[in-house]
Amino acid sequence: DVDLLREFHRRILIDVMPDIAGRWRRKPVRVGGHYPPEHIHVDRQMRELFHSFTGRLDYCAGDVELQLEALAYLEAQALHVHPFEDFNGRAVRVMVAEAMRRLDFPVLELS
Repeated sequence: DVDLLREFHRRILIDVMPDIAGRWRRKPVRVGGHYPPEHIHVDRQMRELFHSFTGRLDYCAGDVELQLEALAYLEAQALHVHPFEDFNGRAVRVMVAEAMRRLDFPVLELS
């Protein structure tokens, strides 16, 4: 859920950038040519993302291919929303790794 994602982000950044660690971004950003949704919509969109992801997992009923598709959706949508000012990729990778662990996927070494 959003609280766990924010906690992952906080733990990654607390010693480096404590002022943004675990906090949704508070200003508009641009990532290359992509303009993520306005910062005022981040919390709602992230909550909707996790709600949708949970529904997708329920639909999967243990089908590994569908679970992989749901994980890809989770990652892509989280990066699309770009909920944090910085270090989105790292936090999202940890979130996806945790989701994989909970789905009993094999452990993967992440750099």
